[in-house]
Amino acid sequence: LAALMARLDRPAQYEFLVPIQPRGTKPPIFGIHVLGANAEFYRPLAEHLGDDQPVYGLGQTALRLDPTVESDVRTIARQYVDELNRCSPTGPITLAAVSLGSVVAFEMAQLLRAQDRHVALVALFDARGPDARTATLTRRERLTTHARQFRADPRGWLEGRTESLTGRWSRRFEIAALRVRRALGVGLPDD
Repeated sequence: LAALMARLDRPAQYEFLVPIQPRGTKPPIFGIHVLGANAEFYRPLAEHLGDDQPVYGLGQTALRLDPTVESDVRTIARQYVDELNRCSPTGPITLAAVSLGSVVAFEMAQLLRAQDRHVALVALFDARGPDARTATLTRRERLTTHARQFRADPRGWLEGRTESLTGRWSRRFEIAALRVRRALGVGLPDD
């Protein structure tokens, strides 16, 4: 019990880095913003790539989400790069990121390249860059896509459509409520 207590009292080795699958001889992959409990967003990727592919996650813990602590993209990227370099001081690096983490990953790649680190790949999922354009599908292409999704997973398709419509109506209601508040000279609620 005393040995266990001594171990628990020791400071953590990393503040932002989560070892998802730390074993292996291949160049490591670092997933930016470890979504979900236990970094579950990148776990399927690690399982798919096998035991010889190290996969780590980098993310802000709930304890770090303090409004008084500086948290701009460049600061977060520097913090992540510092821990990445402590974990893997040499060799090529692969970064993977989802959504807003993609902005951080891009900044990290710039910082790593400035340090003469080889960034082999920056893989971005569900991300939009500043020059991104939304794909414009014809009516027929949209219908074909919906039909394919419906055949593959009718329940999932229906849930997705319901969420989409509910979200649209909710946003319209919020916009209308804001216009009424503005017209009446009433301030906005805190949320």
